[in-house]
Amino acid sequence: MELHVVINGRKDLAAQLYKQLREAIESGRLAAGMQLPPTRLLTEQLGISRKTISDVYAQMAYENFLIA
Repeated sequence: MELHVVINGRKDLAAQLYKQLREAIESGRLAAGMQLPPTRLLTEQLGISRKTISDVYAQMAYENFLIA
């Protein structure tokens, strides 16, 4: 799976990631049942802390956009 996320600057990193993931899900670019990349991989690729990514995943799971 290819996930294209672009982080601009260093402000609101969680909000940027959340918005892009949610848009990908709602538009169908991330289909139901697709697995998201592990937090460690996104940390390396995006330069965002693992905690920030984990928090975004947790919020999305709470809102039923993801199944943890």
